[in-house]
Amino acid sequence: MNTFVLGTIILVIQMADTVYVGVDSKVISIGTEIANGPAKSKIHQASDVVFAHAGIFKDSQGKLDVEATADASIAGGGDLEQIVDRFASAIQPQLTASLPDIRAQNPSYFRDKLKRPLEMLFVSARGKTPQLIVVFFEVIGKRPKRTVLLSVHEKVKWTLAQMWI
Repeated sequence: MNTFVLGTIILVIQMADTVYVGVDSKVISIGTEIANGPAKSKIHQASDVVFAHAGIFKDSQGKLDVEATADASIAGGGDLEQIVDRFASAIQPQLTASLPDIRAQNPSYFRDKLKRPLEMLFVSARGKTPQLIVVFFEVIGKRPKRTVLLSVHEKVKWTLAQMWI
């Protein structure tokens, strides 16, 4: 049996000289049954980039690893938009490989809860301007034989000062 972990809420607060990112640590495991899993941090820092994830982030078969993919995307360098583009390109095939397993094991959970299986928040002050980019993935359809079609939605990008004007 393959299991997945998911579920989260992300909060971003900007103060005069600080950005706070808060993320819950509740985790559920999805297989043929839904169960609470051990608490896990869903906010991470790699270099000068903070990222947080909501939705599925790891599976037990090694097809999906959001944290490792984000770390590798950040290590590749560039500005925040380049990092997010690199992440989206790398994570989409992982989601495409793992979502059919959830659908096969728990079709009702897949149908009812996984319209947006992953949302990511990236925050950085690279280039001296604090920026926040949110990227999310949405299930747009399915084909026979366990294929799930995904759409990467446009990135939502703000300089943090714009968010609270």
